[in-house]
Amino acid sequence: MLVFSHIEKLGSRGSVIEKTPHGYRTSDLPGISVVQEAFDIAYTNQMVNFSGLCDRHLRFLGKEKEKYEKELGRQLREGEIRLLSHEKELRNLDARFDAEVKATPASVQKAIDDEFSRTHILPAQIILQNAKNNDPKLAAASMIFGMAYDDLRNVDLVTHVAGAETTAIVCELLYAGSGQNVDAYTEDLSYCSPSAKTIYLAVSIGILENHIAEAQAVRKKGALPPIAPSIIQVLFDRFRATEGNEPALDVFYIDTFNRFCAVTEQGLKIDKSAEGKACLVSAKQGKLPPGLIPPAFSAGMN
Repeated sequence: MLVFSHIEKLGSRGSVIEKTPHGYRTSDLPGISVVQEAFDIAYTNQMVNFSGLCDRHLRFLGKEKEKYEKELGRQLREGEIRLLSHEKELRNLDARFDAEVKATPASVQKAIDDEFSRTHILPAQIILQNAKNNDPKLAAASMIFGMAYDDLRNVDLVTHVAGAETTAIVCELLYAGSGQNVDAYTEDLSYCSPSAKTIYLAVSIGILENHIAEAQAVRKKGALPPIAPSIIQVLFDRFRATEGNEPALDVFYIDTFNRFCAVTEQGLKIDKSAEGKACLVSAKQGKLPPGLIPPAFSAGMN
């Protein structure tokens, strides 16, 4: 299970990532009504995908079983195995398939819970326990921000849970760079309010943690697909647009970003310049790779 290397800063209760959030009581979040309501809404939304994920997994299992059955048939036809061995392998295959089918609901539930812990609970915890502005409404907004990002009609949920003032903060992020390019979003982010930057950074940490877990799972099965250098650059640029707003969250982000780069073999990391500003450097040489921006940050770059 993924362990956040700076998790001791979240408090003595330990990492919520190691828990299963079937209910608010087991989430390790404090008993604050606005946060609990956001949790309930976000978790209910997450569980909407349960049946679809189960169906997709069952289809995958069926295809894998069919593929293996064909391979056994080929081996029998070509004399690589005898009939008795073929029948035994088929019985074993049926038994394994039945066991995996029965385990599907529990495995899908665990996958949903693990992702929810990383992408929803962790950002809220970071805000509540580490941010200078640890307003519970911001923590609540971080939990349902993704729903509003996916569908602007869900902005009303933010208003319902956390009020109009918090909704205005969330809308800064939703409309940053609206209808423009990636660089425009980064530029707009640098002009967002401190509260909006707090939400953005906390949510970004959760998303990166989820990407780390996904990459680790893929690596167990084979080579990772390449990640475009431009994506790493954008992640860094947007961090620079928020840097200094919440120093404790900066520490969390740099740690998470560097672990993401390590597990995806980017050969890059965030370091600090002599002036104390974040800069993107080679993980080995400590020098700026060719073609990447210098440490000095400008809101209007490119």
